[in-house]
Amino acid sequence: MVGSDYFRKQAQTCLALAEISGEGTIATTLKLMAAEFLERAIELDEIQAGALIVLNPANPDVSAGGQ
Repeated sequence: MVGSDYFRKQAQTCLALAEISGEGTIATTLKLMAAEFLERAIELDEIQAGALIVLNPANPDVSAGGQ
């Protein structure tokens, strides 16, 4: 599975290419692609963080955010 670091690297690459290409349609498209890659990276980080929550079968309310 591809991790969030992959998407961050792709975003960096898109931004670097956008800078090289100057202003215009290509730069705008590359910046939009970078934003989408970063969004995917954040989503993966959130999913992974949720997967790390350890459920406590003795007190399920604690794992669900309750007291």
